[in-house]
Amino acid sequence: DEYGMTRQIVKDVHSVTGVMFAMEVLKRELSSAQLGALELDEFSRMSYEQFRAIVTTGVAALSSLKLSEEDAKAIVSAVEKVRKMAKAVNFLICYLGQPSTLAGNLGIPVAFAERIMAQVFESYGRLAPWQAETIKFARTHGYVTTAYGTWKHVSSDILSKDGGKRSRAERQAVNQTIQGCAADILKCVLTAAEERKVFHDPRKAVMHAPIYDEIMASVHMDYAFEYVEKMQDIMNL
Repeated sequence: DEYGMTRQIVKDVHSVTGVMFAMEVLKRELSSAQLGALELDEFSRMSYEQFRAIVTTGVAALSSLKLSEEDAKAIVSAVEKVRKMAKAVNFLICYLGQPSTLAGNLGIPVAFAERIMAQVFESYGRLAPWQAETIKFARTHGYVTTAYGTWKHVSSDILSKDGGKRSRAERQAVNQTIQGCAADILKCVLTAAEERKVFHDPRKAVMHAPIYDEIMASVHMDYAFEYVEKMQDIMNL
């Protein structure tokens, strides 16, 4: 920009994952005419920009195309289905889940689940090595750390000769690294909200509770826009 700083492009991780295998699903859900309306890259994959636009704005994202209302709704429904699947894939992979589990969760053939997961691991090249490194570290040291340096001790089962117990402890080690980081981020958000006095006037906003990685609050309608701006600014820090 004018100050010589590089601006980071933020993307929705579930949409990024969804684009990786979207065509696998869309070819099953849509007609050839409906598929022809999509923006595909040189690898015959749907563009992230169009995918995300459909997720966020629905049929409005397709208004410039010559599509019937029925076709537009079909495309939106199919893309939304892909993103829901992508969310399931991301969470399952973070917990070292297997294709058979994904197949059962989504009601799809195991072979299809295997292809989806293979595409995701191929696209996120550092994911599988990072998981292996995290497990090795946990086995050696007895704990894992978040990106913020918070320690999370792991179960001694990670050294067990029982494959089931050991596998469960390994999954927990990887998941604790990710979920623990989410908890750290939430603490940063709560601290910044306190410093900026977001909840100091109960006539404007009242925080009820932090829930996992979200904040539940009641906000007066006259303060809603200002509240959203403040919280968005805080979460983008």
